[in-house]
Amino acid sequence: MKTGVAEALEIASFTKASVRKLMIGGMVETRVAMGCSFSLVLGLGGFDVLDLDTPLLLANDPITGGYRYEGPHLQPWSGPGDMNVETSPNVTTIE
Repeated sequence: MKTGVAEALEIASFTKASVRKLMIGGMVETRVAMGCSFSLVLGLGGFDVLDLDTPLLLANDPITGGYRYEGPHLQPWSGPGDMNVETSPNVTTIE
């Protein structure tokens, strides 16, 4: 999420009040960022277009759990704490 949560809420509220279509998406983020965006979708509603598939473009996704893809549909996570980060030999970490 490039803007931050508060700013995203403000943009969504302004767009809804202006009777415009609302889209949310990302540019090569993991499911952590996309999960935050999906939380906005679930909490606010009224989004016309969702483009939250960028984790599918990652060669190695270090995130497990969280929301899941079922064909073209997104399904929410099972509950709090459902998302984890796993270390992998294919993921570069900075210490």
